Amino acid sequence: DLLGIHHQRTPLYHPQSNLSERINRTLKPILASLAHNDSKAWDLK
Repeated sequence: DLLGIHHQRTPLYHPQSNLSERINRTLKPILASLAHNDSKAWDLK
């Protein structure tokens, strides 16, 4: 409290409510389709 730091509890692991998990779930099929279309140069797009 002296430094303005407060302990904050987070919920148990629940991917549906975790923003980074939702973004990963969205990006995974996009990246998979890019890799499938041109598997040798997927990172150049």
